[in-house]
Amino acid sequence: TSLGGPLPPILNGDFNGPGIVISRIPSRQYLGGGAGGDVIETNLESTIANELTVDLHTLSFGPQISHQPKAAPLRFGASLGFALNIADWEANTEETLRVKDGGKLASWNSESSGTDVLPGFYLELSAELPITAKLSAYAAGRYDWSRGLHGSTALAEHSLDLSGFTAQAGLTFKF
Repeated sequence: TSLGGPLPPILNGDFNGPGIVISRIPSRQYLGGGAGGDVIETNLESTIANELTVDLHTLSFGPQISHQPKAAPLRFGASLGFALNIADWEANTEETLRVKDGGKLASWNSESSGTDVLPGFYLELSAELPITAKLSAYAAGRYDWSRGLHGSTALAEHSLDLSGFTAQAGLTFKF
C-alpha cells in the first residue's frame, strides 16, 4: 500500500522499526549561547484515526436435537457444530501532524482490505413455548468460538476477537 508520498520526517527506518523518533512531549530548542540565547518553542500534535469495517457471515454445520417433555408444553433444543466465518473487512488509518495552535504540517493515509475465512465452533440452546396451535414464542442463546481477525494497514495493525454470545427471540408460525 502506498503512502502517497515520501515517508514522514518523524519516522526512522521502515514500519517494522525502529519507528517514531519524535517525542510526544513539547520540546524547547535553544539557539545561541549563554543565558541570553533565543528560545524557540514548538508544540507538535499527532492525531491518528483508525477505522475498521467488518461484514461477517457465518455458516453453521451441525445437528440440532429437540425434546418436549410430556408434562410440559415447553420444547427444548440444542445444537453443537462447526461454524465457518467469512469476514469481509476494510481498514483505514489516517495520521495528521500539526503545530499546536497552528496549521497542519503533513498527513498520511493508508488503506487495506481483505476477505478472511475463519473456522470455529458453536453451541446453541433454545426453548419454544406454544401460544396457540399455530403460533409459538421462541428464544435461543448461542456461543461461538472463532479464530480472531488480524490485519494491518501501512500505519497500524488491527485485531478483532469474533468469539462471543448471541441471543435471539421471536415468534414461529406453522402453516
